[in-house]
Amino acid sequence: MANNEAPISESPPVLKTTVTKELVEAEIASVEKLTDLSEETKKESLDRLRKALDWIKSNSEYSAARTNHEQAIASVPNRRKELQAELAQTVSADPVMLPPDATVAQLESKLAEMRHAVESLEAETKAREAELQNRTVRLGELGKDIVETEKRIVDAKQQIGLLTDADAITRFKQIEQQSRLQARQEQLLSLKAEQQRLEACADVLPLERDFARRKLTVSQKQLESWQSTVDTWRKDESARQAKQARIIAQNSHPALQALAEENAEIADVRSQIATKIEKSTGMLKEIKSVSQRLGNEFEELRKKVDLGGTTSSTGVLLRTHRDQLPDEDGFKRRAKYVQDELPATSLKLIEFRSKRVEIVDPQAYAEQLAESIENVPANVESSLFLDALIRLISDRKDLLDSAIADQTTYLQDLNELELANSAFGEQIDEMQNYLDQRVLWVKSAEPFGLADVSTAWQEAKYLFAAKRWAEVLKVAFGDVFLKPASAVAIISLFLLLMMGRVHLLRTQRALCTDQQGKSPVFARYAAAFGLSIVMSARWPVLIWALAYRLTVAGTATDWTRAVGSACMTTALMLWACELMRELCRRGGLAEELFEWPSSATATVRATLDFTLIVAAPLLALVQLSGHSEISQMQDLQRLLFVGSLALLSFQSYVLTRPNGPLMLALKSDKLDQSSLFALRKPICALLTVLPLAFCILSLSGYHFSAVQLTARLAETGGAIIGIILLYNLATCWLDARARASTVELSPGTPAESREQTDEHVEEMDEEAEAIPAAIPTIKNAHRDAQDLVRYAALLTLALAAWVIWDEVLPALRVLDQFELWSGVETVAESVVDQDGIQSIRTNEKTVITTLTDLLKAIVVCFAFVIFGRRLPSVLDLMVLNRISMDQGGRQAVTILMRYGITLAGVVIGCGIVNISWSSVQWLAAAMTVGLGFGLQEIFANLVSGLIILFERPIRAGDLVTVGDLTGNVTRMQIRATTITDFDRREMIVPNKKFITDNVINWTLSDPISRVVFSVGVAYGTDVRRVQRILMRIAKRSPLVLAEPAPTTLFKGFGSSTLDVDLRVFIPKRDVYVDVVNELNLSIAQEFSNAGIEIAFPQQDIHIKSIDGLAASITDLLEPAAKERRAS
Repeated sequence: MANNEAPISESPPVLKTTVTKELVEAEIASVEKLTDLSEETKKESLDRLRKALDWIKSNSEYSAARTNHEQAIASVPNRRKELQAELAQTVSADPVMLPPDATVAQLESKLAEMRHAVESLEAETKAREAELQNRTVRLGELGKDIVETEKRIVDAKQQIGLLTDADAITRFKQIEQQSRLQARQEQLLSLKAEQQRLEACADVLPLERDFARRKLTVSQKQLESWQSTVDTWRKDESARQAKQARIIAQNSHPALQALAEENAEIADVRSQIATKIEKSTGMLKEIKSVSQRLGNEFEELRKKVDLGGTTSSTGVLLRTHRDQLPDEDGFKRRAKYVQDELPATSLKLIEFRSKRVEIVDPQAYAEQLAESIENVPANVESSLFLDALIRLISDRKDLLDSAIADQTTYLQDLNELELANSAFGEQIDEMQNYLDQRVLWVKSAEPFGLADVSTAWQEAKYLFAAKRWAEVLKVAFGDVFLKPASAVAIISLFLLLMMGRVHLLRTQRALCTDQQGKSPVFARYAAAFGLSIVMSARWPVLIWALAYRLTVAGTATDWTRAVGSACMTTALMLWACELMRELCRRGGLAEELFEWPSSATATVRATLDFTLIVAAPLLALVQLSGHSEISQMQDLQRLLFVGSLALLSFQSYVLTRPNGPLMLALKSDKLDQSSLFALRKPICALLTVLPLAFCILSLSGYHFSAVQLTARLAETGGAIIGIILLYNLATCWLDARARASTVELSPGTPAESREQTDEHVEEMDEEAEAIPAAIPTIKNAHRDAQDLVRYAALLTLALAAWVIWDEVLPALRVLDQFELWSGVETVAESVVDQDGIQSIRTNEKTVITTLTDLLKAIVVCFAFVIFGRRLPSVLDLMVLNRISMDQGGRQAVTILMRYGITLAGVVIGCGIVNISWSSVQWLAAAMTVGLGFGLQEIFANLVSGLIILFERPIRAGDLVTVGDLTGNVTRMQIRATTITDFDRREMIVPNKKFITDNVINWTLSDPISRVVFSVGVAYGTDVRRVQRILMRIAKRSPLVLAEPAPTTLFKGFGSSTLDVDLRVFIPKRDVYVDVVNELNLSIAQEFSNAGIEIAFPQQDIHIKSIDGLAASITDLLEPAAKERRAS
């Protein structure tokens, strides 16, 4: 064996030396040169040696960490003294001293350096705070790590003791285990050193944090001072330059006036930019300050919630922080500001840079410009004029340099403002989601007890104190005397509505009654509904006006503002109740227009009367007792709130009891199988129990939760009522349109198309035949429209319920936690660099599809499928039949629209679940090929259907012949076409047959077709007379067209007849049977009257042997003769 193989052959059973990097590398080199080892053994040996190198590397890292910890321990006393001395000193920001010859670029560079320093100090401060906060946790982790490492050291020693063989593999194992043992031992020393450092730094870490905070505070103040000073300097400098430019422009020579004015305009723009920079900087500073403050408060709140749990005090904290979150208006305002300023600033920057490029050399540019100036006076020396021009060009160069620097700074500020505003919005959304998911399910008060009843009584006496309501009357009457015009206007409006009610009712009744002989007009129904809104507003408007004056009056107090706010909320509820009461009035719109049963409207009226008398005042007191501008009356508010909920539960039961008039109205409305009628008992139980459950919730201490849930319940009820009213109005509109269309197409309706002369009889016949077919089409379209409105109402109700309850039910957001799949999509976004150049940049981002996305996609696809099936028929009824398009064209448009809407729904649904074409194109291609081979006929029919829709060789209503089948095309679909034959049988014909087979379309381009009547008369008949009779019969028939004219043809001599043809043309194939029947009857009658014989068929028989015939006859007749004789 070679010398380099000695370490293998002389391997002792156990290593006696420390394993070093050099030793392992030498072993690796020797193993790589060996040739007598198998590949598997060689690979295992190298793997073990390389692992030993990794352990040696870890050993070095642990050693370096231990050295750092030991040095930190040794420096703790000195560092403590240094920090204490530094913190004992008073430090303030250095005064700002701007250089006398400072430029914008220099100042901006200085500000950038200071911002970078502040960002570094912020990161350092956060690190110090995190280190202090994690010290206790880290000490606990170190204790566990030390115990675990000691166990691993013992295990490593045991592993080394088991390696006693004297072969090469054992040696490599020993080297690996020895290096592992050395690394573990060094790791243990490092962990203990870190533990000692953390224990020694117990009082140093707070000092480090305080020192970092102080440095950050000083740097921030220094930056703010510099920023303020620079902004002031920029404004003053730009104003000075603008003033100087204006003076120069006024004193310039007329030939240079335009140039000087341009300089002044540039200076003005710079002055404006300086103001905008100050504004954007202030907005950015405000965002960062508020974001930092809210972030710190939010972290503290998280800790309190995690430690305190769901207590009433925690609930108060959560509600307080939720109320203090910024609203969306500030975000929208800042975003709009950036969107408005960014493009204009970029364009202005490009303009200034293009002007600056022109004047790289002021003297050369001045000489070039001087040559183009024409109105230079002759008495002015050219050198003086050129000097003045050069000074103006130099001034422009300086102005452009300063303006470009300011524009660049402003663009950077706008970009930072946009990013900060977006990040701040995301931060607020995260906070709001956290608070919304917890604030509703945390106690807001202690459970209601008997002691709270006496407290509520004291609060009630305080609320109903006479002097407080006297204050309300004083403010109200005082405001009336101060502003009598407003009071007179409101009172006049109230009296006008009261006294004009009878006239409004009469007008409303007239609007609901259809005019004799005229088509129904939905605008009349809408006007009647509008009058109901007006008539229901008399008392709510008066109360709202009084409440508004109580809140804005000059002598208003917190108490009167609270009363006014409560009254305004109550006025809105009153208006809604009054509107429903007005609609359900006896003989009102609900009965006359919506066709609601009178028993149901009577129940609603009675319930609303009780609500107006009892519930409205109770609601006002609940609002008043919980108003923030007066002292909190939580106990009284809870009692009033519970009372109002109990009243709501009672009213809900009376209104929705299973055998009550309202629920029975569903059955009387021919909805026996409706889900509402079938679920009337669960609906009644739900609406009765929910308010009672909220009562229990409030009394148990979850008063805030009960208030929020009750508000959502009220919003849901309002949404349901609103959707019901809109649904009924939409139904009225559909009924009006359907009746109007039916009246327009009825045979008795006068129309220009029916006032035709006898020359156009075929057009009259065609139109008369179309009317019966059009009316069922209208009925079908009306039915589809009703279904569409019904589905739209249900979908709107579902969306409204989701929006209303999404914020208060975290269970609705649990679906977001179920991730189905994730993908990467490329997003193109517009970016503006620091030079103001806008470009498009593509970024890849990970998108996650959740169960919520899948449910949304299913709902969207279902909605589009429903709308795709119903909407085209409605558009055909409302739009397409009003334009010049035949029935076949309209049906082609509706078919394309139906499949287009469905396809759009599929595309949108795929977009919701993040399925793009690029991710499924290969799968779609493979499936298309597979389906193409497996379903050839289906695909052939689908393609044929598309060809038929676009080329339109057949249309709905056409009379066609396919093979031996003749009938009318009644329905066209993408796969097959329905043909109804003359026996009223519906034949489903695949679309492929219309493309590959021979098809006769009797009405494709010309519906006129020819009918031939063949007549055979006896020999000897006057043929010309026969032709005259046939022509007279044809011309007399109303079903035969005059043009092309009917003709007769003496066809030839038959075996027993003279053959004559009558050839007539009919307007369309639908009257073929009637024409044949009528003309055949007329021919038979006329020929009979004229004595013309329609010859019978004649046949001559030649018999060769008469004898054989006689014998045969005798044989046939003999049995019959015998029978007669026997009888």
